[in-house]
Amino acid sequence: MMKENGFIDVQLEDFVQGTDRPCFILNEKGALVYSNVLTELLLKNHLLSVDYLHGMIPADGEVISTIRVGESYDALVRKIIISGTTLFHVVLHNLLESRGVLNIDDNMESVINSLQEGVYITDGEGFTKKINNAYTELTGLSRQDLEGKHVAELLSFGVFDSSMTVRVMKSRTRFSNMQKINNNKICLVTGVPVFDENNNLIAVINSAYDLTEMNRLQEDVKKSEISLKRKDIEIDRLRARVGQSHSSSTRSAIMKSVYKISEKLADSDVSVLLLGSTGTGKSTMAYSIHKNSQRAKEAFIEVNCGAVPESLFESELFGYVKGAFTGASDRGKVGLIESADKGTLFLDEIGDMPIHLQVKLLTFLQTGKIRRLGETNDRKINVRIISATNKDPVKLIEAGMLREDLFYRLSLVSLTLPDLKERKEDVFFLAKDILGAVNERYGKAVEMSKEVFLFLESYDWPGNLRELEHVIEQMVVLLDGSVIGVDSLPDKIFSPSVLKPTEIPIELNLTLQDYMDIHEKEFLSMAIKSEQDTGKLSSKLGIHRTTLARKLKYHGIK
Repeated sequence: MMKENGFIDVQLEDFVQGTDRPCFILNEKGALVYSNVLTELLLKNHLLSVDYLHGMIPADGEVISTIRVGESYDALVRKIIISGTTLFHVVLHNLLESRGVLNIDDNMESVINSLQEGVYITDGEGFTKKINNAYTELTGLSRQDLEGKHVAELLSFGVFDSSMTVRVMKSRTRFSNMQKINNNKICLVTGVPVFDENNNLIAVINSAYDLTEMNRLQEDVKKSEISLKRKDIEIDRLRARVGQSHSSSTRSAIMKSVYKISEKLADSDVSVLLLGSTGTGKSTMAYSIHKNSQRAKEAFIEVNCGAVPESLFESELFGYVKGAFTGASDRGKVGLIESADKGTLFLDEIGDMPIHLQVKLLTFLQTGKIRRLGETNDRKINVRIISATNKDPVKLIEAGMLREDLFYRLSLVSLTLPDLKERKEDVFFLAKDILGAVNERYGKAVEMSKEVFLFLESYDWPGNLRELEHVIEQMVVLLDGSVIGVDSLPDKIFSPSVLKPTEIPIELNLTLQDYMDIHEKEFLSMAIKSEQDTGKLSSKLGIHRTTLARKLKYHGIK
């Protein structure tokens, strides 16, 4: 992949990368702007030279031309305009292979025009081949407006707000989503790929259904029930918070062990001390234990011991009665421990609690009773205590910041949450869940490219889950388009020092092909363990069964 002359269009690059044949983009000077992996292999093996590309630019005024490239290829060169910039889309066809083309004859065109839903067909490179009459009626766009133009051009003109075609090209599977067309029609669009006998993508057929009126009615309902909606959003937020910590969402053995223990803790009432670095999800784990316990319907009160001023800590935690001290409310105040009666009290960063209040907390844990400030009578409170710290409790005890007797009361069971770098196999699934939650929060439908997931999995995440959440939210908020690419990544993540293998170092005596072979073998070895049926595995990998068999034999994988 190459980016030159400052031109960046993520959608156009996605089309190039999704093409099954050598494909690249040239600017008006014949310089290479984007290229896919197949093109890069031709350049690497000197089957195609950068200097030769300059001669591919058509004569002035030509929109499309065909050029012979050596003895093996024909180059189809088509002019496109993206955001006012003239570019040339080039795809190479191997003369030794049959060229798969979706032929739309008169009979097929009659069938397409008889359909009630809108039909929009592109070739395997993203150029519009045909629309039917229903599509014109639905969108107000004529054949002259669309046919022959590349989808990336139409996106840059604002004809579409997103592209089903590029999503189908990347996934090589059926894909459905909402799409705004011609800036006014909201449609449900379903894209279906069409392959030739060599499993090359030759067309994408999109069908569109008008949802504008349905959405208008839904908006009316939303406006009439706005207060109810706010409550639903809060409920969904809490559910998502619990769902992120459910054992079914993890793939790492260490987290499966943690969740197995947490499920047992939810069934009991013992005091739990959660250990782990900042951002590992201790608060979420505490809430999950509470929500899966018999106390789930009662209050969950969270107290960050490091955020409460020492002068107010005692009154906040234990409450006070009228006149207990100067400035006290005439109505008194219920303390946080009492507010959690019959529920769960979560004391985060317990090592930051003032040492003199630790004595009072220890008394409560021993007796189950509290006394508000200025009060003479005790109150019986039934509450479960979960505490947490990001520091070593032994060192806190040695430093005089945590009472040893309180530590033993709080840590009947200690549970350590691992750093995110110790559970890299979960990053992909966590990132997808977080992206979904952020999309819902901001009313967006942003997607993330495979390359971004690769960088996220390679980064060590010193800030753990919290840092991952912040990075994804930042990228969504600042994104102009609909797909997060590597250009949206912070510099600390989008770095060659991040994206490197952990077990196979890059050595100077390795060629690129050697390096690719090493990782291809490693990937296929893992893939065949998860799916022994080569037919199903080839389908998942998006390659032909014979291609998979050849690669397995080449690498000696049985």
